[in-house]
Amino acid sequence: MTAIYLLGSLLLQAVAAPTPRPLGKPDASLSHEFVRVFSLWERADGRVVLVDRGDELLAVADFGQRTVARLGRTGGGPEEYRFPGRLAPMAGDSLMVADDGNNRLVVLGPDLKIHRVAHSRAPGLQFGLSPRAVDRA
Repeated sequence: MTAIYLLGSLLLQAVAAPTPRPLGKPDASLSHEFVRVFSLWERADGRVVLVDRGDELLAVADFGQRTVARLGRTGGGPEEYRFPGRLAPMAGDSLMVADDGNNRLVVLGPDLKIHRVAHSRAPGLQFGLSPRAVDRA
């Protein structure tokens, strides 16, 4: 067992650290300060839908207008969410959002309004499911 640990530590030492690569000057910026951006998706029109887990924020950022606007509102109702999570793109510029605080999934339509809500728990599971990908159907 000791040989495995020794071999593992030697392999870790042999891997070179990645070389930093400058990103260059940004094309645009926002004055809004985010706490912990967890998930984001760029829309076809250039705006970015994002989840900030630190602020429990589901928002759209418009770099052209330099604005950040909250989407929906916090709560447990049909057009609300609590502690948004992972975003998964769907057909027609819609997004599925894990509503982790309510153990469900919400669908944002192309108009960025909540159109559907579904429970994220499958029968027999003790935990909710979080989307990683969505097919065209």
